[in-house]
Amino acid sequence: MPTPKCDHALATKAGEKARIFLAEIGFVAATVVRQSGRFLAVHFDLPPCLERDLLVRKLFTARLDATTVNASALSTTSAMLMSIWATGTTRPEPQAVTPSPVVPVAKLSAQSRVVEPIKQAQSLAEVAAQRKIAA
Repeated sequence: MPTPKCDHALATKAGEKARIFLAEIGFVAATVVRQSGRFLAVHFDLPPCLERDLLVRKLFTARLDATTVNASALSTTSAMLMSIWATGTTRPEPQAVTPSPVVPVAKLSAQSRVVEPIKQAQSLAEVAAQRKIAA
């Protein structure tokens, strides 16, 4: 499908605030960073929120096709052996090391390292699908 031709220039300048509508996300606040002809570069002004999560999902993970690689056992074994062969077996000469003084480090208790998962009411995919239908 050809891209529709747009003959009019955008009336924006660097530093101006804008609201951009993105399908599956909604309206997003942004600041214009650069404009060149029909192209516009923006900086999204989003605090940590649902719209920010949806934007990150849309930009980096949505609609990406995972490619499948069909590798045989023979090609995999061959690649491993070639990697081992290319690495070589020479070892550097050991150098004299002067021991540094051991400074005791205060350790946190094991309980402080536990980060409990937060249960979301809806997944980001479900929210994006609902917003796509609404758009």
